[in-house]
Amino acid sequence: MKNPATSPHPLPCAVQLGFAGSRRLFEQPPGDPVKQAELDSRVERYLIDMLSQLPHELELHPNHFLVGMSQIACGADLLFTRACLHARPQSIPQRIILPQHRQAYLLATDSDGIADFSADERAQAVSLLNESHIIQERVVSHSADRTVQFMDASAELLRVSDVIVCLLRAESSGKPGGTNELLDRAKVRGVPVLEIRVGLTSGEPTFNRAWHNLGKRWSTGDQDHPFCRPHLPHALAHESVRISVEPLPTVQEFCNPLKHLVSTQAKQHQNLFKFAAVAIITTHTLATIFATLAVVLHKAGGDPGTAANGHSLLDPVLLGIEVMLLLAGFGVHSNLHHSQAARTWAIARVVAELARSLQAIGPHHVYLKHLFFLPLPYSFRPLLRTLNILHLRSTWPERNTEWKPQRDAYIRNRVDDQIRFYERRLVVDNRRLWWCQSTFTICSILAIAATSVKFILTLLSSSNDLLLSTLGTLAIVLPVLAVGGLSWSAALDCEARVETFIETLRFLERQRPFFEQATTVTEFDRLLLETESVLLGETANWFSRRSNTSVT
Repeated sequence: MKNPATSPHPLPCAVQLGFAGSRRLFEQPPGDPVKQAELDSRVERYLIDMLSQLPHELELHPNHFLVGMSQIACGADLLFTRACLHARPQSIPQRIILPQHRQAYLLATDSDGIADFSADERAQAVSLLNESHIIQERVVSHSADRTVQFMDASAELLRVSDVIVCLLRAESSGKPGGTNELLDRAKVRGVPVLEIRVGLTSGEPTFNRAWHNLGKRWSTGDQDHPFCRPHLPHALAHESVRISVEPLPTVQEFCNPLKHLVSTQAKQHQNLFKFAAVAIITTHTLATIFATLAVVLHKAGGDPGTAANGHSLLDPVLLGIEVMLLLAGFGVHSNLHHSQAARTWAIARVVAELARSLQAIGPHHVYLKHLFFLPLPYSFRPLLRTLNILHLRSTWPERNTEWKPQRDAYIRNRVDDQIRFYERRLVVDNRRLWWCQSTFTICSILAIAATSVKFILTLLSSSNDLLLSTLGTLAIVLPVLAVGGLSWSAALDCEARVETFIETLRFLERQRPFFEQATTVTEFDRLLLETESVLLGETANWFSRRSNTSVT
């Protein structure tokens, strides 16, 4: 099997490219606006070429696509945003990270009262923010302190970027929250960072570039770890679902075929797991019965070397059947373990629920931050980022549409549908749990009774060998059947499912009227993310129970 980290994948996978740069790129800029515009154009063309070469330098696969992340400050940030817009062969989606609300950001002044943006630069920023390649505009700081605001923005870029580019003038000095600080922190953390220093020689721009941490992802003590390019779970690498990154698919174009694939996979592996559970429990129970019969009949037949009553001749047959049953059960268990059916089933179900969640959210533009707080393995992070980016990109044009119809559709297609689902599943799982618990209780009581009767007959020196043998057989077989009932319940995860479904159903019934009473889009967003956190959290918790669980 090919390593998913080094093999091309049939599904698009996002690589987040953080960017920061100097507001003033040249130490002694020309006073002529025409010459300054020419220099800016040269830097922009350089950035466009850099963006086209970056996938090769990072050894990305054809399914990877870049997503820019930056502020929209004057200087380098504006040029980077224009470069993302004019990148070849298609524009690069870009997420805008702001230290404060747009209006306050564009009108901000420094400690000397000098405006950050001139009127022309402010107009350029607004124009770029309205371009089609912008997919998100997000405020990441709640501080009232200007320095802390920029430090928060840099910290967010550092947190979410797979790779960072820093464009600095040659003599740039560090400031708290500035690009130099981001560069230094990226070096320490081990994030691959491309440092580009811009200078002027005889009126011509010069670019000196240097990579840091490209050969490692992070450092712990003296040990370096190689840079790990984002990759999707290998379980999703199915040739029947191949989606091109040129042009990028919408979130629905990505989720619809993916959900069909993983839903089929989940059903197949669930059935395989259930079949294996039945086979293992049945073969071991039957093996115990045949082993007990062999002992009983052997005692009843007297000398095993004779066949006076014919019973002793059955010993090899019964023992042979027992061995075959044990081998069959062991073989099924080994095959289940090596096929990783439980883990594949768990991964497929998680992905199916993620796709279902995004389909339910539909065209409503909201940052899916709840995805990154789910208790899922870190290996899911590239998939979660890709889903979030495709959702932001697909829904950005709808960000200013009326939200109440979207809320009503969400209640109808998600909340009500899940309430009906949990009501149905509770009936089924409660019935299964009742049968498993009843099997354990009845078999345990009968085993206790059989053992007690045999004990009493033994004290009374009873000579009824047939009755004693029958009671002894029941005393052995019935506990095995009782444990088989518990094993089947554990294999189906019945008890945990019932308790989780009851709690989730109660949550949805409480949440539904809150949606209907929502008065602002912000309130709707919070209710939606809270609901999706609970629904996906239930699946994530199930994943942690199921992914590494065998038949117990």
